Amino acid sequence: IPGSPPSQCWKACSGKVEKALAKYDELMSMSRKERADNGEEQFPQEPVRKRFLISDVTPEGLSLIHAQNKRGLCLWADELSAWFKNFNRYNNGSEEQFWLSVFSAKTTISDRKNAKSSIFIKRPYISVIGTIQKKILSELAKGERSSNGFNRKHVGMTRNCRRISNKNGIPLLTS
Repeated sequence: IPGSPPSQCWKACSGKVEKALAKYDELMSMSRKERADNGEEQFPQEPVRKRFLISDVTPEGLSLIHAQNKRGLCLWADELSAWFKNFNRYNNGSEEQFWLSVFSAKTTISDRKNAKSSIFIKRPYISVIGTIQKKILSELAKGERSSNGFNRKHVGMTRNCRRISNKNGIPLLTS
C-alpha cells in the first residue's frame, strides 16, 4: 500500500543499506591485494539491514533477520488471512508450532543445510499486526487452532473495540 506506514518505513530505511551493499559487492569483486592496495579492508563485513518491520517471511528467514535485529521485530500482514493460509506453504513442517513457540518467547534454534552455523535466539520477540474480517477469522480459528492455544495467543482489536468470541465463548479478539 503506497503511503502506508510499513511502506514509508521500508522506503526510508532501504537507501542507506542499498548503498552499503553496493559498496560491499564492489569490494568483494576485487582481490584481497586490490582491496589492500586501495586502502580498503582485506575482509570487509557484509552490511546488515537493521529493521524492525518485516513481511512475507519463512521461519528460517525470520530467524536470520531476528538474529541480526535483537531488539525484536514486527511482522506486518495487510491481510492476516494470507499469513495464516501460508503456514507450511513450502513443506508440511511446523510453522504454526514455530509461531506458538515464538508467542511464548521460547528459545528458537534454526539449523539449515546451507547455513554457515546455527541461528540461536534466546528470547524471540516478534509482534504480528494486520487486518482480517471477522467471518474469515472465525473460519481460521477452527480445528486444531481452537485446542492448541494458537487462538488464545492472539490479542486484537476490532474497529468498534468490542470483544469477539467463538461459539464456546472463548475470546478470539479482545479490545
